[in-house]
Amino acid sequence: MFRLHVLALYLIYLNYSEAFIEQLVYKNEVPKCCAEDEALAFVGGSNRIIPYQCVFDVNRTSHILINESLSSFPWGLIERLSCIDDYIDEYSDERKVAMISGEIAEMSFLRLKQFSKCCPVDKVYDAITHTCVSIENGTDLGLVEDILNPHLRNHLIYLNIGMSHCTSVLADYEVPSFDDILYQTDDSITLEKYNKNLPYKNYCIDKVFNGDSFIVRGCEDLSVCKKEESDGRPSCIPKCCADGYSYKGGSKCKFSFSTGMNLFNDDKVINPNESFSIVQGHNCSHYIVQLDWNYTLDEMGTINLDLDDEIGHYSGVDNTYCFEEVDMGATQGRRLFLCFGDDTNESIKFQVSRICLVFSCVFLILTLMGYICLPEMHNLHGKTLMCNCGNLLVAFIILAVLQFYPEHEGVFCKTMGYITMYTFLAAFMWSNVMCFDIWWTFGSMRVDGINQKKREWKRFMWYCLYSWSIPLVITMSAFTVQQVQSSLPDSIQPLVPNLGEFSCFFEESTNLVAFLIWFMLPIAILCTCNTFFFIKTIIYCYKVKNEIEKMKDSNLSKNECNKILSADKERLRMVVKLFLVMGVPWLFESISGACIPPNAEGTLEIIEIIFDSINSLQGFFIFCVFILKVKFLKALQRRFRGKKRPHRITRSNYSGVTASSYITVSSPKLANIST
Repeated sequence: MFRLHVLALYLIYLNYSEAFIEQLVYKNEVPKCCAEDEALAFVGGSNRIIPYQCVFDVNRTSHILINESLSSFPWGLIERLSCIDDYIDEYSDERKVAMISGEIAEMSFLRLKQFSKCCPVDKVYDAITHTCVSIENGTDLGLVEDILNPHLRNHLIYLNIGMSHCTSVLADYEVPSFDDILYQTDDSITLEKYNKNLPYKNYCIDKVFNGDSFIVRGCEDLSVCKKEESDGRPSCIPKCCADGYSYKGGSKCKFSFSTGMNLFNDDKVINPNESFSIVQGHNCSHYIVQLDWNYTLDEMGTINLDLDDEIGHYSGVDNTYCFEEVDMGATQGRRLFLCFGDDTNESIKFQVSRICLVFSCVFLILTLMGYICLPEMHNLHGKTLMCNCGNLLVAFIILAVLQFYPEHEGVFCKTMGYITMYTFLAAFMWSNVMCFDIWWTFGSMRVDGINQKKREWKRFMWYCLYSWSIPLVITMSAFTVQQVQSSLPDSIQPLVPNLGEFSCFFEESTNLVAFLIWFMLPIAILCTCNTFFFIKTIIYCYKVKNEIEKMKDSNLSKNECNKILSADKERLRMVVKLFLVMGVPWLFESISGACIPPNAEGTLEIIEIIFDSINSLQGFFIFCVFILKVKFLKALQRRFRGKKRPHRITRSNYSGVTASSYITVSSPKLANIST
């Protein structure tokens, strides 16, 4: 049986450091369950002795400091030793101290006081770069070896790592020795040198890199920040992520004590050697500043931005900017982020975009309903249009949801991003199919027959395979590249899509190259092919028209040929309009994303809003092109009134038959037109 109790050693002869540590040391006779970099987690399973196992501890913000650990866990059937370790809740990621009984194989939770260490166990604090540095890079012992290890004989200490829970200002106070940190009975500490008293859980302690002194980092309010140049307080500079976190692999803050806030020898900082405090709890929506932007960070912690058309000043205490280390493909190193102001047109841009997306979805649904209601629209052309609208509708619905609820992240965000990418590419594939089909129909010399519907159905199946398989290959390739990102060479990193990282879909300001390669390049190729099909079809259309005009008036087929040609030309005009509606806005969207900065104002901002709105209104434009026509509206009217459609020569009557194929029967002259 094991025992765990608090040592109550309040000896008046103990020095301050001994008294401090003894309040946080627990007598213990059981080992640590898992390895140093692991913690307990629930895994379930009816065939297990115990439904817990050791997993890699991604966010090591706490640590059980103990001399002994089990060689394997869970144990076998013979030897069951009790053990203790960190437990990570499967839903909330809350961390607890768990004790597992070897006799009854049950888990219980303990409430232990924490010793707050600023850096992980094997690191010390670099006060110049505000970074945790490995002990092996220095010459001195770390805090654990120097202060804590002597107390671990049959005892344990529960460490809290870092100050990620601090949501205000993180200020640094350096003291010559550990004895200068005075422990109080209410678990607070006093720093007489600075006349400071820091409550329990509002401070952390560590050794200073390459020195014998100690650092105390306190969580304080904005009153510790410099208010004017003459006072002796440090300036306050915001950090985007909490202490011990950075933008690693995307815009979500991930655990990483390898980076801090290093402004040393930065030519954009007016006084890079001056000490500063770090503002945490940053919560504004922000965008990354380009490397070539002209800005400086002055002594007051204010960013002074000087662009050709804008001069701005951003205070460090007003939640207007932040710095963060970024490790994402081609975007590396410490970067500056500026906040979107609540009263700027940037918020107007997103409001307009959301409204346009919802508007577009409504009209895409109306377009689909209109074509579904009319049986005569269920020909090959109608089916391809419905597939095109269906894919666009899914993509726009996802974009609208993500804009109304932008807080989505993780697997859901990435999944939605790749579904959006796939459905957009599939929609463009279907527009390419429509362009190819009109060219193929004009160029074919076949005459309608009893197997025409069978041939159309077979052709539609090939169109489905083409339009849905190629986007799937592109999307899965992009997904695979993102999944193996860590093993890719640096030269390939710019091609990583990083969907679900900085944003659920592509964000041109951080991964423009990937956006162009994986998304815009396939669209550009499809638009080029569509242009080719249009030119060939228009040329052929005029050739057919000239041959019809040369036919003798006595030829009974001339009038019917003209009607079929008119139907073909009408369909061609609609496909051309669809191409313009879908292709041109995306061209301007890519130009806008690459050339217009996120904080653009004046004319550039208006242009960006106009381009984004046009792109978001594709569903409305498609509705206008294909539904708002007199013939279509009359057909709908007859459908709902129950009247039969009068027999007319239209493309739906002669599906698969062109004016040229009809003429070929009576006019051998056109036999060589299609060659």
